[in-house]
Amino acid sequence: MIRVLVLDDDPDVRYGIYDYLKAGYEVYITKKEKEVYSILNQTNINLIIFDYSIISIELKRFIDKIRDINRHILLMIISNPLNETEEKNLLKNNIDDYMEKPLDMIKLQFRIEKLLKKQSYQYEKLIRNDNLIINCETNSIIYNDDNIEFFNKEFQILYHLFSYPNRIFSKECLVEIICNNEDYINQNTIRTYINSIRRKIDDIPELDIITVRGIGYKGIIRK
Repeated sequence: MIRVLVLDDDPDVRYGIYDYLKAGYEVYITKKEKEVYSILNQTNINLIIFDYSIISIELKRFIDKIRDINRHILLMIISNPLNETEEKNLLKNNIDDYMEKPLDMIKLQFRIEKLLKKQSYQYEKLIRNDNLIINCETNSIIYNDDNIEFFNKEFQILYHLFSYPNRIFSKECLVEIICNNEDYINQNTIRTYINSIRRKIDDIPELDIITVRGIGYKGIIRK
């Protein structure tokens, strides 16, 4: 299911969007910027809807941090009418869409569906054959019609290993890839993620992750 995260400090707006969208989407809500990063690191979010007034001064920093966690995520701003300078700021920071308050919920849902449809054509498929798709759109593997989901950091590791099959990635390199300035990420964390990925792909004979003793890991794709 498509997952939407709403960041707004107005409870009427927050819960209004939640109540309207919950029938068709998995919706998360928060009023704190800090909680956005926590949710993103634990859940595969497809779209963030956020109030410009909360982030305006630090818009670039906020977006850069989000893109570091998930480079494919869609960003929609909701706001009271903006001036020309503020609108240019949105364009400069590659915001995917913008809606003025008060929100028309039918139009909001239409804009969300339009964004998701447009995005679906842009995602690459790492691997595709009769039985297997590794899909960047959903951070998941579809194998024999079963959908296997991965947390963001798991998928970042999986993505790199199978984008460059047979290439050895050192543990230090994988730490750097997923770190995002988070102190808790270290070589032991990488080992934990690798073990989790292996459990999830255990029933997929085409895929394997090999430990290269003393160095790191490599992904193997068998035809």
